[in-house]
Amino acid sequence: MTPGFDTNGEKPLTLRPASALWIPTVTWAVIAFLLVDAIIKNRWDTVLQFGPWLGLAASLVWLILFSPATLVYPAGVVVRNVFHEYSAPYSAIDHIGLGAMVSIRARTESGTTRTVTAWNAPGIGRDKPADAHVRISGRDRYADRGHVGPAERLRNDRERSPSRVLVHAWEAWQVRHEKDSDAGLGTGVLHTKPRITALAIPAVFLILGILTSAL
Repeated sequence: MTPGFDTNGEKPLTLRPASALWIPTVTWAVIAFLLVDAIIKNRWDTVLQFGPWLGLAASLVWLILFSPATLVYPAGVVVRNVFHEYSAPYSAIDHIGLGAMVSIRARTESGTTRTVTAWNAPGIGRDKPADAHVRISGRDRYADRGHVGPAERLRNDRERSPSRVLVHAWEAWQVRHEKDSDAGLGTGVLHTKPRITALAIPAVFLILGILTSAL
């Protein structure tokens, strides 16, 4: 999908959680080992029978875990989820939320606003009851200077989140354009496109798996 804004030829900063890198890598390595092992042993019947299903597994891991990402450009952001890809210039964005998931509220072509959740972007963790108990016990209970309240912890977690760079990029864009009358503030819109090609790849492997099983 071509972003609905000028990228100036710059490469985006790609945001993914660490699990979106190591889980697919391990999975693909196992699948590759199984296929190579079958080929080396000249077990072509096994390759033909199980190859499409291994390809389906590899493509689903790619589709669900690796391919979704948040692409941060100087002029806007692209949110790539499993089924859809969203493109929004910073001029269309009203709010960016950093929580357990990253959300972006932007204006659409119809004039309404829509909230897009970048479900594979690194968010911030939630306090666990045990952690909360530890924080309010012991010295923290009696030392006001050492106690960090929930609001401050939330601010600190947001600042440490890798997705904070998206907020910084949006804020930097606003600073650069707030005094520019020709900047087109508030004129951009959110664009949405289904990921047809990405969804078609697992579908092809599924069809091949069904056909080979029927033989």
